[in-house]
Amino acid sequence: MIRLPMMKPFPVFGLFILLSSSLLRAGSLTEDRKYQPVVIKANASYSGDGANVSLFRGFLNTSVGDLYLYRYGSSDGTWSMMPYQIDERTRGPDPVKGGDSSWFYIILPDWSVREHDGRFNGLDELVFLIGDMGDRAPADAWIDDAESRAHGRLELTVQDSLDPDKKAYAYLYRSATITEPVPAPYDFAYDPETDRIDTRYYFLKHDRHGVIEDIGIKPPGGDGRDLLDVLKLRFSGVIDAFQPLDIILTENNFDLFPDEVYTSPRPVVRLIRQAKQAVRIFTILLEDTPFWLRTHYYPFSGTIETGASIYKEDLDAMFPDADITIVMRYARQSWDFNENARGMRFFNPYNRDIPVDGMRDDVDLTVDVPVNAWSLLTGDPGSIFTLMQLTEQNWDQVRLYYHDSASGGQADSAQFGVYDTGDGRSFGDHGIWLRNIGRDSLTFDLNLTTYFIPEKNLDWPDVGRIRDMALNPLAISSAVQPFVETGVSAREGEIREFRLEQNTPNPFNGSTEIPFALTRASAVRLVILDIRGRTIRTLISGRLDAGAHRAVWDGRDDRSGPVSSGIYLCRLDTDEGVRTRKLILTQ
Repeated sequence: MIRLPMMKPFPVFGLFILLSSSLLRAGSLTEDRKYQPVVIKANASYSGDGANVSLFRGFLNTSVGDLYLYRYGSSDGTWSMMPYQIDERTRGPDPVKGGDSSWFYIILPDWSVREHDGRFNGLDELVFLIGDMGDRAPADAWIDDAESRAHGRLELTVQDSLDPDKKAYAYLYRSATITEPVPAPYDFAYDPETDRIDTRYYFLKHDRHGVIEDIGIKPPGGDGRDLLDVLKLRFSGVIDAFQPLDIILTENNFDLFPDEVYTSPRPVVRLIRQAKQAVRIFTILLEDTPFWLRTHYYPFSGTIETGASIYKEDLDAMFPDADITIVMRYARQSWDFNENARGMRFFNPYNRDIPVDGMRDDVDLTVDVPVNAWSLLTGDPGSIFTLMQLTEQNWDQVRLYYHDSASGGQADSAQFGVYDTGDGRSFGDHGIWLRNIGRDSLTFDLNLTTYFIPEKNLDWPDVGRIRDMALNPLAISSAVQPFVETGVSAREGEIREFRLEQNTPNPFNGSTEIPFALTRASAVRLVILDIRGRTIRTLISGRLDAGAHRAVWDGRDDRSGPVSSGIYLCRLDTDEGVRTRKLILTQ
């Protein structure tokens, strides 16, 4: 199975997620992780049958417009289309790095290519929410679409790797005749004038530097008020280009190119924002060495790719015409809240019930290494749980940053000076503080996961549940399932002979039906082999009831590519035995 860490589709990012009280109760996977997005690349594979198996075998290179995701409800036996989207990615010239060097979700204006290729392949991504998944469908339960029967379907299983009994299912169908629109219940909206993202459940706004300055949870889960002052960044060190210079950088040293902020069209479960930025040192804007900041927003969450390397070889690549050395002595990332957070309480592994009241507190600054630090801010406005994971482990010192002072200032003024950013006041400002002495080869790669929970006044027992959820990985696997028509339903013993019948038509062009019968419920594997015995297509891999069944092969392999004319073998392997038939395909 593919193992996905909780909410970690990218190696470097900050993440925010909105959760409800249902998360705090043990239940099904769709209840426990109702608001978690799942992002799967088209080229993903997992370990199965002793080898790496393509997750989307049979559906690769299919037209994106012909792929549809459904959930099955076992209580009433009905199908419903899930909110989902497929985000294509195209490799093209990167105006920042130069050359044909990057994969982009968004086609940039100066590209000669005007659109993606429209095929599901490579680094394209299927995106959906666990909360929208359903139950496992019987083999003979199918959506009401005739064309999809010729192509089969892909059963996607998402599983809690620490609790294997918790699973959820989604089914990927292929058809050009489905006319039902993809449901869009999350009300995504983007305002380019204010650089604000809205969903039905929250809003988030960027300032003129491209830094997050507002976050609010909408009613009924929240009161709609902005809780955030600003997401703060601090760097202190030395830059040596012509002569050594001491520098202190904050989030205000990042300049946004307002004409180069792009967002993805027609978001259903994810909106992608891609912005070009550059660093300003003193009064000098390093516009010749800009960078992309890509943010991914989901119905209840968002991710930010962030991080920087000061390894000498990376600096030489960024500044090929200059000999530059950077030594990062101190760094800090923290969430600073505003007056609306007054009255909340702060928790982490070494602190409990620290009041957020604008008055300084005596807190334990311990952070365990390797850095996997969590914290909770909770009160009447809701609850905010944060998990910080640091990729670089070579810092000399790592500790909690915490500053609660209505009069302003910074708890680390000795390193970053007395000047503060934002509104000049701090309410529960907390994050991670780092020190480096002497090393000029470091990265600042911070994986930040933050949950915005519309549940008031949580306490210590709730913390453990949320923490375990945040750290618990997911496993994803798939099974190709052809359309199987049960012509005769039977109790065990009613079908007297286990058999694989000759396919019809044979020879065939296009598709052919393969009838077979089981005398009892059995594990079934039905595959198409070439004349050398190599597996070309897996039609069935699962369990079927006793009875007469029919599968359909469309003359394609597991990568959705048409196979050449010739003789093929159909092999049926069950608990009752093995049967083989010869098929002739004429193209």
